Amino acid sequence: MLEQANLFTIPLDDERRWYRYHHLFAEFLRSRLEYTQPDRIPELHRRAAEWCERNGLVAEAVPHALATQDWERAARLIEQTARSFLSRGETTTLRRWLSALPLRW
Repeated sequence: MLEQANLFTIPLDDERRWYRYHHLFAEFLRSRLEYTQPDRIPELHRRAAEWCERNGLVAEAVPHALATQDWERAARLIEQTARSFLSRGETTTLRRWLSALPLRW
């Protein structure tokens, strides 16, 4: 129904069970949140990191953990995904994540 109504959604799988917002609409929503409720952003990132991790979406949880400066969670998640990312040659993503971690926390 969302897709047929063209409600700014993009299907992520062939079964049409997972969707994401169109990147321009997602950017609009983020912008609006930053303007209207910036104090909620850290909590939303924390909850997103927890949800992603709980649902096996470890790589998706990393940016949220980094955004909340939850360094221990981010480091643990990066460690969990590092081997698969290296085997697929996704070193740029790993490098970006690792550079976001402080040397000591």
